[in-house]
Amino acid sequence: MSWQNGGRKPVIFETGGKANPGGLGKLTNLLPVLSLVLVLVLTCFNPWPVQAETTGPAPAENLFKATWSEADGPIVAGEANRSWLWGPGPFTSQTEEYREAPDGHRAVMYFDKGRMELTHPDTGTVTLGLLVYELISGQLQLGDNTYSPARGGPANTNVVGDPGNWLTYARLQPYASLNLDNRAADRTGQTVDEQLTEKDGLQPATGRAGQQVIAYYDTVLGHNIPKIFWNFINQPGLVYDPAFGGYLGGQPVSWLNDVGYPLTEPYWVNQKVAGTDKDVLVQAFQRRVLTFTPDNPPAYQVEMGNVGRHYAFWRYGQDFAAAPAWPAPVVNPDSLREIVRGKTGQKKVAITLDAGSTAVAFPKQIAALDKHNVKITFFLTGLWAQQNPALARQIADDGMEIGNHSFDHPDFTKISDTQARDELDKAAQAIQEASGRNPWPLFRFPYGARDARTTQLVNDMGYRSVFWTYDSLDSVDPPKSAAFLVSRITGLSDSQLDGAIILMHLGNATSGDALDPILTNLQGRGFNIVTVSELIK
Repeated sequence: MSWQNGGRKPVIFETGGKANPGGLGKLTNLLPVLSLVLVLVLTCFNPWPVQAETTGPAPAENLFKATWSEADGPIVAGEANRSWLWGPGPFTSQTEEYREAPDGHRAVMYFDKGRMELTHPDTGTVTLGLLVYELISGQLQLGDNTYSPARGGPANTNVVGDPGNWLTYARLQPYASLNLDNRAADRTGQTVDEQLTEKDGLQPATGRAGQQVIAYYDTVLGHNIPKIFWNFINQPGLVYDPAFGGYLGGQPVSWLNDVGYPLTEPYWVNQKVAGTDKDVLVQAFQRRVLTFTPDNPPAYQVEMGNVGRHYAFWRYGQDFAAAPAWPAPVVNPDSLREIVRGKTGQKKVAITLDAGSTAVAFPKQIAALDKHNVKITFFLTGLWAQQNPALARQIADDGMEIGNHSFDHPDFTKISDTQARDELDKAAQAIQEASGRNPWPLFRFPYGARDARTTQLVNDMGYRSVFWTYDSLDSVDPPKSAAFLVSRITGLSDSQLDGAIILMHLGNATSGDALDPILTNLQGRGFNIVTVSELIK
């Protein structure tokens, strides 16, 4: 599975479920068909009033919840510190008219930041509407190419900040590319130097001018995206993967699927936020509004606007109650992004041997493993594999599991991301060449030194960090005797050992002497000695 998009099923761009990048075909064809469409639609549709439903159809709700869990589940679980893609939970479910849906209606669910749709239940594909386009244009989309003018026209709801702020969706209409118009020149590398004002409209920016640089120019609708938004759209981060049963590194936001093409340029505005006047950088996209508030804490400086809530108010004339939070997705304890212990209740123990220095203990250790007929996991550095190719090959030939332990055993918290990636890649290549075995996807940090940054990096490369439940202390000064090591491990109770991962090393002579009696004791107590992969199966 590719994790370029966080393992997420691509969301079809067309709101009705047909492949169409950013819904561009609808925009291109809108003017020629609009007059006919309006005549047809106005005779059969009145967007107000519609009674809110409390729940959507069960299959739709399950699909919506799965979609929400991918990006926002890690936030609820406290695994990710970033702003919402959707919000803490849905505030209403509806059945709305849509020409191409079965019986002309489809299930939708509204969140603070957007709306999910299930137009074709047979496909199970969740789509996202062009809500911002509708709010600015004043046109409700009722089919792939069917629009109706909304009662009251473009939304007079404030785009950002406190209710009553002057910047509304309607005020963005003169600057938005609703019909392939209002294109801007490519300003990549230049700074955002325009601001919108209540009285004078578009003016040269003051105050925050020059602080944000344009990173990308979209040639489709002709607008510039500042670096602060471009980085947010393409940010890596933890996502929840139901197949994995836990959190993996991925990309929480998909540009075109979740945000769409930019409809306007980025503009500085001064608006009240929590009662305080603040400079905010605002840009409207087809599906979302992105805001950058420099005064916010770093993790929440860039946020999705409350487009879903604004749209629901505009469409239904109803201010829905706050959304109750959905619970965090269920995590399979076998599939946490860092493995510390395996399943319990099966009397299994994983003894792991790290190889990063010498191989002094190897002969006695491999003999003990053969004597007791057990397979375990070895974590090899690439340098060790290069220096001991025959032993690396023997480990593989004996059916042992091999994991990656970096190339030359650095402290990952003290090296750059680039250096860390090189460590894993070089180690994998060296281990593959020496043993014939690819060590992916298990990785153990040298010294057990890791932090949020390095753990995330490892996850992004598809590796699962393997820590340990108990350290034998065979590599910790002062030097330990074999008797000490045996007592330390065998002195653990059955409940402590159940599902445990034990850390030992190849570079300590006393570990060679200790392994045989440790295995004898554990097997005598009914424990099955297994690899890490078997332990978490």
